[in-house]
Amino acid sequence: MSWPLKKLSDVCDVNMGQAPKGTSYNEDGEGYALIAGAGDYGETTPMPKKYTTEPTKLSQADDLILCIRATIGDLNWSDKIYCLGRGVAGLRPKSGKLDRNYLWHFVQANKEKLSALGTGSTFKQISRKHIEEFRIPLPPLEEQKRIAVILDKADALRRRRKKAIAMTDDLLRSVFLDMFGEVKGNWKKVSFLDVATAEKNSFVNGPFGSNLLTSELHDTGVPVFYIQDVRNGRFERKSNRHVTEAKARELSSCNVKSGDVLIAKVGDPPGAAALYPDGEPDGIVTQDVVRIRPNLVEVTPEFLTGFMNSNMGKNWLKPIIVEATRSRFGLGEIKKKDFFLPPIELQREYSTINKKLSNNRVKLIKGVQNSELLFFSLTQRAFRGELTAQKEAA
Repeated sequence: MSWPLKKLSDVCDVNMGQAPKGTSYNEDGEGYALIAGAGDYGETTPMPKKYTTEPTKLSQADDLILCIRATIGDLNWSDKIYCLGRGVAGLRPKSGKLDRNYLWHFVQANKEKLSALGTGSTFKQISRKHIEEFRIPLPPLEEQKRIAVILDKADALRRRRKKAIAMTDDLLRSVFLDMFGEVKGNWKKVSFLDVATAEKNSFVNGPFGSNLLTSELHDTGVPVFYIQDVRNGRFERKSNRHVTEAKARELSSCNVKSGDVLIAKVGDPPGAAALYPDGEPDGIVTQDVVRIRPNLVEVTPEFLTGFMNSNMGKNWLKPIIVEATRSRFGLGEIKKKDFFLPPIELQREYSTINKKLSNNRVKLIKGVQNSELLFFSLTQRAFRGELTAQKEAA
């Protein structure tokens, strides 16, 4: 079944945001909460950081707040009146023509198409014209509501599975804090260098300058790891650069194997750590990533990564962080820094718990990935008119 395509301007009012005067900003809750862009979004409703006493454009409750710069297409619900800054627009369905939940799912399903319309060199941005002329398939209002209910249920399942992953991460942090939150008398004071094996190049960062040129990076070969691959306490590769086997042998002092610990030298704040998992190919770290080959007699890699990602680790690292354009620490400084090691038996107990929770997390991630695929398929069918009442009943 195909439905007529309508311009959004036919069924929806578009309220483009406008930045208030900078002198009107405050963090004391005076005036209206300001939504400047996706940085002020929560999971479904805004989490603003600033307020303005001289609002420009205002949303109404139940408007959709659409990000129109950088992360174009991101959405939040307006749960109250907000001031809309230049990075967002308010979408208000016209009564009797467009269901707001149907619009929400339609925009979510078409983020890439909206983003492709963006223009600009520093940040891509879409205009009022782009939004108003974007076309939406428009079944009768009751059918819109029925489709929205189906998609709401599927989306809720997807969100629950994502929350289960977050709860697993929270549990692991809680376990670490319970076991190691306070230094005990039987902990051993060592230099951080002692967490690495005694072999040469067991505690290094990646090659500098001319040792690894941009021209030597390729789409295939031995993988190269960047700080963006070390996130959320886990190795999650986002980069896609490689070097030849010959270049990897030349840079063998910076190689990465399963069981190694990777630490980002740069970040906000720096120090995020991840265990390089089993089953992944050997790789090479770049200049801003530290690679440690743990001395398993003294430390488990799970404890080491847990420590670096904990508040304890962040506070421990603070004194050697250099604040510049990008906050960073030096390899020499972290090697020399004193460090307290709990008994290896206690670390191993934590590692056992860590591995069990990590295995559960992998299963949850696969469930989320399947949910994402199913939800994508469902939305595509929905907006092609394939979710008829007869098919749903079948």
